[in-house]
Amino acid sequence: MRRKIPAGVLIALAMLVPAAPAAAQAESPGLDAACQTIERKVYKDIRELYTIDLDTATDLEVRVLTAQILHFARTDALPVLPDEITRQLNDPSADLREFLKTDVQEVWSIALQISVGRTLTNAGVNVRAAAQKALNQASVDAYLAYLNNDLYEARALDCASQPTATQPR
Repeated sequence: MRRKIPAGVLIALAMLVPAAPAAAQAESPGLDAACQTIERKVYKDIRELYTIDLDTATDLEVRVLTAQILHFARTDALPVLPDEITRQLNDPSADLREFLKTDVQEVWSIALQISVGRTLTNAGVNVRAAAQKALNQASVDAYLAYLNNDLYEARALDCASQPTATQPR
């Protein structure tokens, strides 16, 4: 008979796993929509977390992987994905292994697509163009490239083209 492990315990276990070296690197500052300097938000590529063979992994390994993905989905403030993972964790009839194999990648892609769309609020010309390019490519890699780099480069261009208080309009 399988043991039931509370989701809180799994999240605590997931925090014990060392972070990837790339996550420890400091990002250069970027600009927000109001052209204020901010620390760049870096979205995690959850595909890097798949270091186990889901077909042969133990139930505990599957639950720990699920908790790790949930942690990064919450850290990245992704829509949809944290709620879906929590629903899967709390449903005793859910097949986490199958969810991780098939559904989580699709839900993650949708969450990234929504996140790209959210950046369009009060966006300038360059941000709109960069976002549209990512949305047209419709791939996780394009969404991550936009959210982690292209967005900040486009904002810098938009902010540079705005008149300052000392420039005539």
